[in-house]
Formats: sequence, structure tokens, C-alpha cells
Amino acid sequence: MAGLRVIDGTPTAIAKFIREEEAKSQETPAETRYLKFKLVEQKEKTQVWEILSKTHDYRLGIIKWYGSWRQYCFFPEPGTVFNTDCMEDIQDFIVDLKTEREK
Repeated sequence: MAGLRVIDGTPTAIAKFIREEEAKSQETPAETRYLKFKLVEQKEKTQVWEILSKTHDYRLGIIKWYGSWRQYCFFPEPGTVFNTDCMEDIQDFIVDLKTEREK
């Protein structure tokens, strides 16, 4: 049958399937004036987001969970430079991730 996937009925397999489906629904990147935020990995409890330049479409960094600080953090690519508008967009995105995680 087209469009159907067979999964085993274990709770772990079902949870993984649900996470994968949720990640697919978020594949459309969030955008600001200069940046795109693209979900690249859905983990059990956290996510990894890639930040791309809208103008040049290259990777500027990632946002991921930093366990030592128990929060999402921004990891810029070497040699990248950000103005206050872009930093504010990144900060707002991290705040949104934090809010979503606390639900």
C-alpha cells in the first residue's frame, strides 16, 4: 500500500516514528529578514537546528542542546560575523525552543 509504513508495536518504535513525523512537518525552515532556521535532527527530547544565510544559503551555525548548561545554545561557524539584528533573531529562536521544551 502506497504511503503506509509498517512499524513494530513497541513503545520505543512508536515514539521514534512520532518524532520522525513531527520532524517532517517542521522541515520548512523558519525565516527572519536575513536568516533561515532549518530542523536538521530530531532527538528524543531535543532538536538540532541549522542557521542559514537567506542571501547566500550557506550555514552560519547551529542551535542545539548543551547538556552542561541544560539549555539550547548557539554554535557559530568559524569566521562568521553577526550584527545585533541577527543575534536578536537567534536569541528569539532559542527562547521559542526553550518555551516549547517546557510545555
